[in-house]
Amino acid sequence: MSLETTWMSHYIIDTLDQIMACLEGFDEHQLNWRPPVEGGNSLHGLALHVLANTEGDIFGHLRGHSVQRDRKQELATVAPSATSLLQRWQESRKELEDVDAIGQQISE
Repeated sequence: MSLETTWMSHYIIDTLDQIMACLEGFDEHQLNWRPPVEGGNSLHGLALHVLANTEGDIFGHLRGHSVQRDRKQELATVAPSATSLLQRWQESRKELEDVDAIGQQISE
């Protein structure tokens, strides 16, 4: 495992931790509010999109897992709370913490 792999993994985890922490305590209206501009996205939609993109890149490309994504649906999602998204993040976070496995995939 390289120093770059370790740094990258910790950077991704720290960034997503900060994004997910922003959602905690928000009610349904706050999570799903969209700015009044064409194509504006909600906080929940943006957080889901960032997480799905990370999962696709790390788990799909580097680990060879099958990752199905629908970018448009990610950004359009409306949720009653952040609970399921925060749970999904915790599951993905555990896998990202396994930097040895990520490093092996990168070096191959």
